Amino acid sequence: DFTLNALSAPLYTPGAASHPDLVSRLDRPFDPLGGLADLMARRIRHISLAGLEEDPLRLLRAVRLTTTLAGFVLDHTTREAIQSRAGRIASVAVERVLGEMEVILACPRAGAGLRMMREMNLLFPIFPELVPLDGLTQNRWHRYDVLEHSLTCVDHADQLQQGSDVIGVDRPIGIEDAELLKWAALLHDAGKATTSSVGADGEIHFYGHEAVSATITEEILARLRVGNRKSQRIVSLVENHLRLTLLATGGPVSDKALRRVVHRMKYETPLLCLLALADRRAGGGPDFEQRMRHLEQIAARVMDIFTCDGEHVISPTPLLTGTEVMELLGLEPGPRVGSVMRWLTRLQVEEKLTRQEQAITLLKSLPASRLQTLDDEA
Repeated sequence: DFTLNALSAPLYTPGAASHPDLVSRLDRPFDPLGGLADLMARRIRHISLAGLEEDPLRLLRAVRLTTTLAGFVLDHTTREAIQSRAGRIASVAVERVLGEMEVILACPRAGAGLRMMREMNLLFPIFPELVPLDGLTQNRWHRYDVLEHSLTCVDHADQLQQGSDVIGVDRPIGIEDAELLKWAALLHDAGKATTSSVGADGEIHFYGHEAVSATITEEILARLRVGNRKSQRIVSLVENHLRLTLLATGGPVSDKALRRVVHRMKYETPLLCLLALADRRAGGGPDFEQRMRHLEQIAARVMDIFTCDGEHVISPTPLLTGTEVMELLGLEPGPRVGSVMRWLTRLQVEEKLTRQEQAITLLKSLPASRLQTLDDEA
């Protein structure tokens, strides 16, 4: 692919019988294209224009190598050759493109890699959904347009990949979690282009953009053939990325509300906290430092609940079985039984119910009209 890949050495010397000779011959590689000099100079350089055209994935692979190899730079001539051929990346099988993107996003310089893709015209052919975000003006709570905000969010996610002592994530996150965090950071505002509006006060709003962003994210990941489990995790982060931010913009926040967040996000709770911090750091606006500290305090409380009482909050042992609920309420098997069970679980999570006797008393006192209007999200 590149000159530093075009190095070889003989596995043996004809006529030699001793194994140590193998080691000595590796010190004198065959280097017809100057790859060793490029390697020593930490330079990524293409072998030929024909090579880039023969397999356009090499256009993206150059970005991946430059991003993941610390201190390496892309040769200027190679950069120009890639930029002029960037559209060819659309002809590459999506599975191969995904393989390169997964490595780029998992590394701690993903933001730099995405910016390199943008500079060399590779970003939009792979993610056409990001085109409307370029230059899309935001409100006073943001210093950048939507695309630049998203890329800056990835920059901060790169830093938070090492954890955040401020909120109690006291160690680096795993490689897959790092990749998922960066996917979510890149795509969390993908729905703002279709939800942008100007209110009566002249302020720009993006009502419901998190749900639209989640839908767009799901479509992007499906097109790239991202696995279902990984896709579901990313979509969940995108869909819920404002939960902590909205809690942090009001008055005092109860533990009950924070326990609901942990119950909803389950084992994605640490990633949601990191995503919220990255999103806020990439923002700006009035009273930024104060709002940042408040969000950090909320995230720290969420992480404390997750760490100290996570198993109970995520999946509390049911106080009643489905059969017992049907007997108490005179219900037949069906969706309503599940709704009641989920309602009881939420009350457990909020610590409003702690004993079976309380659950029985509550159900016996439940009016029939309330049973018919019981909403799973109430």
